[in-house]
Amino acid sequence: MTCIPNSRILLFIDLKNNLIMKKLAFLIPIIAFAVSACQQTAEPVDIEAEKEAIMKVIQNESEFARDGKFEEFVDLYIHDEFNTRLNFGMDSYEIINGWDNIKVSIESIKDRDSTTYQSINVSKENPTIKITGKNAWLICDNIWQGTYEGEEVYSDGIQITFLEKVDGEWKISFAGWLQKPQLDDDEDEDEVDEQE
Repeated sequence: MTCIPNSRILLFIDLKNNLIMKKLAFLIPIIAFAVSACQQTAEPVDIEAEKEAIMKVIQNESEFARDGKFEEFVDLYIHDEFNTRLNFGMDSYEIINGWDNIKVSIESIKDRDSTTYQSINVSKENPTIKITGKNAWLICDNIWQGTYEGEEVYSDGIQITFLEKVDGEWKISFAGWLQKPQLDDDEDEDEVDEQE
């Protein structure tokens, strides 16, 4: 068995450590750059401003439908095959999938003029909004109230809407409306009698 003098072993270890240190010295800046490049450098989001922008889209969507502003209404939606619309009434429901089908279903908006439903107010109340990056969802009360052709109109429902941020603007990717149960006059009187 051959013995290697201790000085040679130490020199070998020293050279090996020196080589490792040179490699590390080269790799550390590269690793640091890669880590910093991977970190998100997104600007802080003003959640309240985003919520306000979303509520404006939701309010405009109803007002544009009411006032017959078809092109403005259409511009609020994402135009893809995944866009979905749900109308859920007291006796039936309808699910419409895909922008092409939704557009056909809303064509009647073109026939309205700004005076047809002018005396009907639309309000969105009690909103809950969650924003996660470029996606958001909202649920709120959807109330239409006023007069139409001399008759009182009142519709109280729930609106559920999903939105995506596209080119800095919130667009609707899903919209659903559910009608709240309405008590008729007899049920109202029964309810009052029970409370007395």
